[in-house]
Amino acid sequence: RQKLKWDDESRVARLLEILTPEDPQTTEEFRDGVAVIDFTPTSRGMQGYYWDFPSNVEGKSFMNRGVFDSRAQPDRPKANLVEELRNNLADRDRNLDEECFKHFLAQLPWEVFRIKGPVRFPDRTVMLNFVGGKYEFMPWEEVPETRLVFIGWEVVPAEILKLLEPCLVTA
Repeated sequence: RQKLKWDDESRVARLLEILTPEDPQTTEEFRDGVAVIDFTPTSRGMQGYYWDFPSNVEGKSFMNRGVFDSRAQPDRPKANLVEELRNNLADRDRNLDEECFKHFLAQLPWEVFRIKGPVRFPDRTVMLNFVGGKYEFMPWEEVPETRLVFIGWEVVPAEILKLLEPCLVTA
């Protein structure tokens, strides 16, 4: 960075990654030994790429997924990494396992007192209404992807996402 005379923070590269549990027998990247680096996000203004590559963590199979924004041209707007990752996961048909998701809801800390939004399961999409530890699913025909809003008190988003990660499945 110093040799390139990049002194300001506007050029700090950013990334966001998650691990999704996978069945190595049915997941194409595991079966074929393939890693994906997708530069399609550059057409939406991101200065980087999306990646998928198979990995093992403590003997369990996961797909390492993420987005990288190099910020090589700091005068351009910063990409919304959360939106880019969500779009790329939706493009790859990521759903939530319904039983796992119900377990996720049951184990949430009391500080999470409201969640609302569509939830995509392999066989349907529903509208979740979660209040004070109780929830209901209502039929939903609109946006076919999971988009949840969490409301709580002193909640650590990374901890909540870690609880949700095991529920991600391939369509």
